[in-house]
Formats: sequence, C-alpha cells, structure tokens
Amino acid sequence: MHRGLYRVTLTVRDAKGNTDTNETAAFVGVWKSGDIWHYEVTANGTVDYFIPFSFKTIMKDFTMEVKNEGEDCYMLSFEGKMRGNIIIPLYPYIPLRLDAIIFLFPGKINGNAYVHKFGYGIESMNIEIRATAWLMIFPIPLIFPVPFDIKLSLSFDSPYYLMPLVPEVGKEWNSEATPSLRLTLSAFFGIISKSFDVQDLPSFLTFIYMECLSKEIVDVPAGEFEAYKILVLEAMEFYYSMDVNNVVKAQLSEDFENVNFVAELKSFEMD
Repeated sequence: MHRGLYRVTLTVRDAKGNTDTNETAAFVGVWKSGDIWHYEVTANGTVDYFIPFSFKTIMKDFTMEVKNEGEDCYMLSFEGKMRGNIIIPLYPYIPLRLDAIIFLFPGKINGNAYVHKFGYGIESMNIEIRATAWLMIFPIPLIFPVPFDIKLSLSFDSPYYLMPLVPEVGKEWNSEATPSLRLTLSAFFGIISKSFDVQDLPSFLTFIYMECLSKEIVDVPAGEFEAYKILVLEAMEFYYSMDVNNVVKAQLSEDFENVNFVAELKSFEMD
C-alpha cells in the first residue's frame, strides 16, 4: 500500500444477520522524516480594530520539514525569513499629520509542532519571531531601531484534529480542545522582557468548523495539483492535495475585503 490517506469502511454483522457500517480514515505514512515543503507567503491590508493601521509582509521561503517520526506523532519544524512594514496614522491622536512607519527587517520566524499521526492533530507548538523594527516618524526624519523577540508556547489537553477524515465534497466536521498559551515578549536583546499566560484565547484555538466545498485543479509555483478546497470557520480557505499530503495553497475568504493573505507551495521533497 502506498503512503497516503485512505477511506476505510467497517461492516459488522450480528448473529441475526443485521449489519452496521461505519467509515473511518487510515493515515498510512502520510509524512516521513525528511519530507519538506517550501511556501511563499504574502499578506497585506488595512485593519481598523482598536488602532487603525495598514501592513504588508512577505516570506519568500517558508519551510516546513518533518524532523522526527515517533510511534504516534511527527515533529514538524518550520522557519522563514520575513520583511515588511506597518503604517500607523498618528494624526487621530495628536494635532499633527504624522505617520509612524515600522519596517521589519531582518525578521525570522521559526518553531516546531508535535502533530498526531491520525487526523493531523496538533498536540503542541512553539513559535519564535525575532526581528528588528525600524520605527520612523514621517515626514520628520527620525529613525529608531527596536530589536524584539516574541515566543509563543501552545499546547492542548488532547490532539486538536484538523482533518480526522478523508476529505469529500459536501462533508462537514469540527474539532475542539482545551488549549493553554504562554507568551514571552522581549526587546532590546532581553533588557525588557515579560512572560505571561494568555487567558482570553481566540475562539479558533478552542473550536473549529470545517467544510469541504469542492475538488479543483490548483495552479501554484510548484505545479498543478488536484486539491480539495476546505473552508475553515468561513474565514480561511485551504487547498489540500493528496499528491503532496499537505496544503498547496491557503488564502483568506472573499469576506475579508480589506485584508489579503496567500500562501502557495513553491516546491517539495518527498521520498
């Protein structure tokens, strides 16, 4: 049997001849140690929440690699270099028409996740974002470099299953778990540092609803792939392809008119 995701039908017949049929999914070596996927990620838009701002960021090579394979889970590492900018208009708060422009470079994101072999269930995840923010007040020529570091440690009381079944057009499913998140913020190489447990977690970390909308041919830099279009919480669209046992494209749904996010598979390495 080739590695991949399979639909398994179980039929039980009792002594009277009555039958009961159930369907489940079999994850047969979907990932192996050494599997690598490279993505290009872009995001931009305008946000009007608490403090209005506009932003633009890009990661030319965001890499995911299966580092280790245990009996029940995979250890997935990821890293990428990013650059971008954030523009915050200051004139709503001060009587001068000034903008604060934050340039992020160099910036790097890395981390790892422990993923249960069945259902791509996330058990825990660690993320670190390290960058230097160059703060400029425009049009006044003032520039302030602010090196900073953000660390997130996320864990669940049970695997947070993202896809506990074989995708099929029209199918719907959900997953829920109890998460805990610890956040560490530091600046100026650790001179300023604070760690705390986050209490008010986003709802998508406790419950997600997914629906398989269609099966399409998706064209990305890595090539053309047959993929299932999966809508998550009516917000994010994922295109999952069994050719690479992973997502080949992800984007925000059209409901987000002022924000764009696209991640596309550039290349991959699988035995």
